[in-house]
Amino acid sequence: MAKQTETAPEGVVEPVLSQIPEGGISTKQLLELLAHMNADSSNKLAEAIIAAQKPYEDPKKEANEKMFREQTRRQSKQEREAMNANQAACPHVAGCNLLSEMRDPMGRTSIIWHTTDSTETIGICTNCQRIFRDNEPDYVEYRRKPSFNRPSASGRREYNDPKAARERARG
Repeated sequence: MAKQTETAPEGVVEPVLSQIPEGGISTKQLLELLAHMNADSSNKLAEAIIAAQKPYEDPKKEANEKMFREQTRRQSKQEREAMNANQAACPHVAGCNLLSEMRDPMGRTSIIWHTTDSTETIGICTNCQRIFRDNEPDYVEYRRKPSFNRPSASGRREYNDPKAARERARG
């Protein structure tokens, strides 16, 4: 039976052979060479393990995130514009909602007048969710009109400076 010889993979033997002097190699030199080769492969293995533990980063991730942020901004802007257009077109009269069957025959507003704990009275339209504040030009006009809704309040607090408390509550 013929003895089979194993061959080393390509690229392994050539670097080793290039380090052996022409006259041969002693056992000590052979052991040093093997130790050096073992240290190199151990270092490469350690580097490969460390590199494998790092999470994969998709090169397109930043571009995708930028596109997503831009799309979100655009969508938010469209939603704000649609809400502003809806609020501008709303007559703020009870029964004017698309889900209502008929408009209030007495023409009462659909605004809830709510007194906050900072003593500010704001109006909230139940049709379009517009908030009426006392510094807006049409506040007094709608405040004088009768409302279909009952007034509400969130409690009573005493403030040394109610005007400053209102400003803080508005943000």
